[in-house]
Amino acid sequence: MAGQPFDHVNRAVRFEALRSTGYLDRDDALIVSNVFAEGERADAVSKFPLSRLRELIG
Repeated sequence: MAGQPFDHVNRAVRFEALRSTGYLDRDDALIVSNVFAEGERADAVSKFPLSRLRELIG
């Protein structure tokens, strides 16, 4: 996993654990993420984490 940001690796491991325990299959599963974005790129910066979460959930 060389060359990948540390947080990216942690998220991949975290979501694999959620998947393997069946958490992501639950109808009442809840995932919360905080995003701080400001300035000209706020819209793009705030949408990237959501797209990444959706990708990790599958």
